[in-house]
Amino acid sequence: MTLSKKWLLEKGVPPSEIFVVSFTRAASTDLRRRIRNYCAQNNVHGADSISVSTLHSLALAALKKGKVIPSSEFNIAILSGWEVKEVFDKEFTDEHGDIFVKQEDGTTIKSRAAEIRRFYEAFWSTGEMHPNEYDMPEIMITDLEKEKFEQFLKIFSQAYLAIFPGQLIAKCLKERDAGLFDPAAVLGIRHFIVDEFQDLNYADNRLVEMISSSPTAPNIYILGDDDQSVYGFRFAYQGIKAFKNAADYILKDCFRCTPEILRTATNFIRINSVNSRLAKDISAHYADIPSVIRRHRFESDTDEARYIAQSCKKLIAKGIAPDSILILINKRPLADPIIKAFDEIEEKIAIDLPPDENKLFIDAEWSRYAIALLRVVCDRSKTDHIAHRLVLGFQSKVGIRTCVNIKNISVEALKVDYPVIFYQPVQQKAFSAVERKAIFQTHSVLKKLFQLTDDDTINMQQKDLGVLIRANYALPNFDTEWENLINSLPTEMTLNELQVYLTSQSRAQAAAILKKVYERLELDLTGNIFFQPRVQIMTMHGAKGLNAQVVFIPGLEQKTIPGEKNTKRSGSYFEAARLLYVSITRASATCIMTFSKKREIRPKKYDYNRRGSDLLVDLGGEFIPSEVLSDSDVILVKDTCQALAEVGSKFSGSVY
Repeated sequence: MTLSKKWLLEKGVPPSEIFVVSFTRAASTDLRRRIRNYCAQNNVHGADSISVSTLHSLALAALKKGKVIPSSEFNIAILSGWEVKEVFDKEFTDEHGDIFVKQEDGTTIKSRAAEIRRFYEAFWSTGEMHPNEYDMPEIMITDLEKEKFEQFLKIFSQAYLAIFPGQLIAKCLKERDAGLFDPAAVLGIRHFIVDEFQDLNYADNRLVEMISSSPTAPNIYILGDDDQSVYGFRFAYQGIKAFKNAADYILKDCFRCTPEILRTATNFIRINSVNSRLAKDISAHYADIPSVIRRHRFESDTDEARYIAQSCKKLIAKGIAPDSILILINKRPLADPIIKAFDEIEEKIAIDLPPDENKLFIDAEWSRYAIALLRVVCDRSKTDHIAHRLVLGFQSKVGIRTCVNIKNISVEALKVDYPVIFYQPVQQKAFSAVERKAIFQTHSVLKKLFQLTDDDTINMQQKDLGVLIRANYALPNFDTEWENLINSLPTEMTLNELQVYLTSQSRAQAAAILKKVYERLELDLTGNIFFQPRVQIMTMHGAKGLNAQVVFIPGLEQKTIPGEKNTKRSGSYFEAARLLYVSITRASATCIMTFSKKREIRPKKYDYNRRGSDLLVDLGGEFIPSEVLSDSDVILVKDTCQALAEVGSKFSGSVY
């Protein structure tokens, strides 16, 4: 894919006319970095001017430039997953929870706000009120719940200038269907490249087709693989098969996998696929390099975890880099025994935990407040409405009800922009004593923030920022967490860089950001523990798009993949098969697949009735017992990795 953009630039296409979209923020961020690095290495200019984003961000840019969104709402933000759960769902429940339906026994459905929201997310993603892919809640969403949701969403969006990703696509489609809006013409798209097309949902696909059929006639390049369609729970479907008015270009060379791994994976997916699957004839680029594929079964998850940890130890001792080893899990609890097994190794091996357990700053409650403060510091125009709401909500003794009341009064009664109530005198009588106190408390914090600038350094503002946070936000162990963070970073790091660092979506992204800071300050990276190579533990979905020399895939039991729920739906069963296919094809040199007959499902509660997944019978070999990767296998893995390095193709790492 990077090559296609390089080719366009070499042909003299203006970079500003090239637009690239990928599925997630993390993927688009990584893609942007790869484009710039590749073009820099090959002396191709203009990469910085290429638009690389998610489809949602592209839609937002088009709506703004096309003035479909009023200028007063130009600073509208796309809600993050955390903000959806911690702000939207909680405020919706507080304001309208009294009309939510109850369970048959009269008790409250704790997740009802999320269930109602999910109903609308399904509608925005598919254009249908009851799409086939949507798992209906046990108790149907009522007309009254729908009415209150729509009312609440309108006021919420107006107050906080925040919107759901799916709403953006739906709005683009509605405006385009009415003939009022042409996103391709508005943005000046002449070359449109869509990566991971199979991950798009129905609404996304319609938007891409609309862009491709614009009177401005942009050239469109669709890249995807229906065998890698694994996001049915996000309403994605294998739309690349149905994309119209496009010439096919079949990519036959695989630059990631060695032959046996590719052969095992492709044979498996041929057997476990739907009838409409696109036929493929893919060959490994490294035709003469041997692969290492092993299949093992264990009596317990402890034995399985010990095998993985001890095998990693042997591989690393033989020279395999820790960060070239990937452990893929389908369910989060599968990581626990593996983490414990690594802890028990005498020669400690650094590991990266799954994203939700990796203790990224963006996932920690204490750092969420710090991030909100930094967002305000870095937004001198006072237009980041949702950041102001977060600062208010994080103040001590300020609850959801107070936040909801302040929002409603500012929008409905006072009719002012939400941040105004924290900066300018307003009608104090409109608020209760509790609400006035919360506003004044937030005003005091914001006043101090505006004494800072985004160019200030940690060294300059460490004390002031720390005191500001401590004075208004009480959390156990905060002091320790804050000091550990600050002491781990360069003192000349700016507050803007700190904000970007804290909002990293992955450890790899955080490391890349910190590395840039080190390079800017001309600091030595040697010996910094943050850059220490680590064995990575990731979910199967999270590893999509990545590759590693050695991949372990544990937990391949029937109850885990496809899972008891998915065995009841054929579509989900085939999606589970595609997920396993994707996991196998992350491996370049070695793929080791395992399952256990006994697994701890809760503390000291075991399931003794595990069996290998039905999918395993199509993986071309017997699952046999083992204690650790053999010495001969370790040598073979090492030789294979060396052979791959010697081939040294600049295309390695690309799935196509």
